[in-house]
Amino acid sequence: MKKLAFIFLMAVVLVACTDTSTEETETQATEVEETKVLSTEEQKAIVIKFDEESMQLLNQSDEYADDFKTVMDDRVAGKISLEELTAKQEEFLEYFDDLAYEMSVLLKDEGLPEDIENLIREAQDGYVSYFDQKIEGTKIAFGMQEGDHKEFNDNAQISFMYGLSKVSEAKEKLGIPIE
Repeated sequence: MKKLAFIFLMAVVLVACTDTSTEETETQATEVEETKVLSTEEQKAIVIKFDEESMQLLNQSDEYADDFKTVMDDRVAGKISLEELTAKQEEFLEYFDDLAYEMSVLLKDEGLPEDIENLIREAQDGYVSYFDQKIEGTKIAFGMQEGDHKEFNDNAQISFMYGLSKVSEAKEKLGIPIE
């Protein structure tokens, strides 16, 4: 009787182990599916989307900077008060800070191959640095801090070109025509 109970218990354990291994196999299959490498076309679409959206943010910053130059000219011409200029300065700095944030979260974890993702992240870092340099240069221009306004503008251009070169590198690796 003890032998029969022991055999029955062993059979139950064996069945239980078999069910667990089936669940583990299903879990492993799901994990493999989740880490599936994207097709080249999917990778291209992600890089193109990043390029278009980052250029849109950069263009917005240029348009806003042009608008602000007009405000500065209006102040020099006496068309607006110092209070209005100060409000525009704060608005300008906040706007560029918002653009820097938007750029920093533009690329999600999309599942790109590591080399392509690293290039896009480096581009993203360059573009964020562009906005940061513009903010610092603007603070100098407004007399909010000491420094060389031209140096920050030059550094902003270098950051922009760095970002652009990294996007171009990623595009080249994927065979996307560079415009």
